[in-house]
Amino acid sequence: MQMIWVIGGGAVDEELAGNKWYQTLSKREADALVLSRVADPTCEFRNVSQSVGRINSVSQIDNKGKEVAPTMLPGQLTWVESQQRILTGYEALICQGFPILLYQAKARSLPPACNSQSFLADIAGNAMAFLAIFQATLASVPLLPAHDSEDEDDNGENQEEDAADVETALAALAHLQR
Repeated sequence: MQMIWVIGGGAVDEELAGNKWYQTLSKREADALVLSRVADPTCEFRNVSQSVGRINSVSQIDNKGKEVAPTMLPGQLTWVESQQRILTGYEALICQGFPILLYQAKARSLPPACNSQSFLADIAGNAMAFLAIFQATLASVPLLPAHDSEDEDDNGENQEEDAADVETALAALAHLQR
C-alpha cells in the first residue's frame, strides 16, 4: 500500500522542483523534504534518509540565526536549506573535524570507491569527533586532584617517568598531525 501525502494541493514550488539536487532525491526523500519544510520551516538541516518524524534537526543555537550541524549518521542524506542542496561527504567529514585536505592529497592513490560522496558521508557517520573528545579531556585536567610531592621518591625517578610520558604523548600527537 502506498501512502500519498497532500500538502498545499500536493504541489512543489517551482524553485525546488527545478533544483538539480532535489531531482536526485527518491520519491520518498522528496516527499519527506516537502513535509519537513511544512513541519519546521526554520530548520537548516534535514536528514531526508530518516523517517518523517526524525528528519528535522534542531540546529539553531540561539536567536541570532547561528546554526550547528546535526549528528552525522551512516547512510545520511542531509539537505542544507541555506545551500539548497545535499551535504557532501567531504563536508560531513569536515563537520567531524576530519583533516580533509590531508585526505584529498592522498585520495588519488585510493580505489575510486573510497572517494565517492556516499562512502565519505558513511565514514563521517561512523566517525567519532576526536577533537571534541580531546578538548573535553583537556578541559578536565584542572579538575584532577593536586599531586602531593611528599609521596614522591627523592631520587627524581617520578620526574623522569613523567618526562617520558610527556614525550610519548607528544610523539603520538605529532603522528596524528601527519
